[in-house]
Amino acid sequence: MARREVEVETQFNTFILEDLVKLPEVLQHYAKHVLTDNHEIVFTHGDFAPRNILVEGDRVTAVLDWEDAGWYPEYWEYIKAMQHLKPIPDWPDYSTVILPPRYEKEYLGMAFPARLLRH
Repeated sequence: MARREVEVETQFNTFILEDLVKLPEVLQHYAKHVLTDNHEIVFTHGDFAPRNILVEGDRVTAVLDWEDAGWYPEYWEYIKAMQHLKPIPDWPDYSTVILPPRYEKEYLGMAFPARLLRH
């Protein structure tokens, strides 16, 4: 991994942790331990959910709403997509096909704090 990617992820982690100061210390602790700097920085949609996916028949025809898109650590798309599991009945089944489970540590560490973050 390039030194620049490590610096970018370190800055991103600092940005995320700024929002966590209002959370209980135990949640801050968990988040700090999963926010490592060893991920690739990749372009992500940032709001990948059924409401933003147009399907015609069995074919995806468009992905909408790119306003949250940007360059983030590779796990960010997974965490953001998994925020929509409960309110959408079929999403857990489809999401694991599109985004196979890979970032368990990151998801578990950020699952609760991510709901409280402004970003």
